[in-house]
Amino acid sequence: MRRAVDIVSRHMVALSCAMFAAGAAERVAAMLRDGGPDTWRAFYLTHYAVNYIDHGFAKRAVVGTVLRPLVSVLPTAGVVAVMLVLAAAALLALVLLLDRALPHDAAPGALVNRLRCAVAVGPLGAVQAGFEAGRFDPFLYLLLALALWAVARHRAWLAGAVCAVAILLHEGFAVFGVPLVLAGGWALGQRRRLVPPLLLAGIAALAVLLFGNSEVAEQTAAGIAGHVWGRGLLDPNLGLAVWQYALLALYWAALGAVLAAMYRGRRPDLLVLAAVCPLVLNVVGWDVSRWVALAFAALLANLSFQRLALGRDLPQRGGRAALLLCLPAGPIGTGAPFPWLAWVWS
Repeated sequence: MRRAVDIVSRHMVALSCAMFAAGAAERVAAMLRDGGPDTWRAFYLTHYAVNYIDHGFAKRAVVGTVLRPLVSVLPTAGVVAVMLVLAAAALLALVLLLDRALPHDAAPGALVNRLRCAVAVGPLGAVQAGFEAGRFDPFLYLLLALALWAVARHRAWLAGAVCAVAILLHEGFAVFGVPLVLAGGWALGQRRRLVPPLLLAGIAALAVLLFGNSEVAEQTAAGIAGHVWGRGLLDPNLGLAVWQYALLALYWAALGAVLAAMYRGRRPDLLVLAAVCPLVLNVVGWDVSRWVALAFAALLANLSFQRLALGRDLPQRGGRAALLLCLPAGPIGTGAPFPWLAWVWS
């Protein structure tokens, strides 16, 4: 298996694109089977329709505002096509960035190779991005990379502005992105430069918390996700079977094992705490399977920052649990885990 992992790692970019296509193609096939574009990504269609012009201030309205000239004139099938193209472009950009930030290691069985393999063929990587094509998550990952780049370049106000935009794009960034940006600045000794990102992100988060819901957006006719703009802060998913939660906990433990391997022999710092913050999403959001994939992306950003900005190379040994992340079991899913496997079992 070690040899297979290294081969996949070496071809991460190409295999990631192929697995993204597989994840997206399965969803497109389901759309055609169920009758048309209105049946696929109906939840996401609302997100692309809500904007500041027609609905006033509302959470998650950045993308809809930017794309309003297109979304307002395109048929539903056209909007779905835009979702796919943007998702594919974001995935390609992210994989290329990761290829530079965490390059393939010639040492057999290196931890970084296992992480690259997980991105390419594992359930938390590219196939999940294809399965979820249309969500804003890839855009958030790109904004996180930009904010961390700004921190590394001592551009605190830029980092803060990026964090604020990301929170307005999706409030989940306040949980998994902002702590990492702040921890990165702290690790670089930029204590005073933490004020701008903390201030701007705090203003954006407070605005979303107090004014993010919108009756106008809640009643929009586009898609089926209007309820998002009327629900409260806490929305945990308590409807899965015990074995499903246990399976997700196993993947969370695998992410923890990767972090532990990185810090073996090194004193933990705030970047460790930042890596744990995505766990909070399980309390405030329903998408318990999706949160694992999001935490994986945040962990990759965390390790990339440590390598590029702090000069901490990943250990060549350790992280056997990362092999679990490499198993090609299809996407991990949104609510209930592993929808492809569930379909096979049924």
